[in-house]
Amino acid sequence: MYEYITGRLTFISPSYVVLDVNGIGYQIAIGNPYRYSSKMEQSVTIYVQQIIREDAHLLYGFETLAEKELFLRCCPFRELDQKADWRLWQMRTIRD
Repeated sequence: MYEYITGRLTFISPSYVVLDVNGIGYQIAIGNPYRYSSKMEQSVTIYVQQIIREDAHLLYGFETLAEKELFLRCCPFRELDQKADWRLWQMRTIRD
C-alpha cells in the first residue's frame, strides 16, 4: 500500500492527474483534478488509496490525509461497490 506520492504534476484531465516520480508517471484519480491547475510542473503530494483488482491497479487521490481517512470511514471499499463509492465521493468533493 502507498500512503502518498510526491512528484511533479505533468498532466490534468477531467478525472485524473499524472505525477512524474523519477521518470514514472502515476495516474491518480481525483474527484476534482482542476484544484491542482495552479501547480502544473510543480512538486505536489497526493495521498492515495491503492485498489488492486483482477483487471486493474487503481490509485484514488486525496489532497489531505484527513480527507483520505474520512473517505475510508464513510465509504469502506467493498469489491462490488468501489466505483459507486468513488463516484459518490467525487460528487461530494465537487460540491465543496
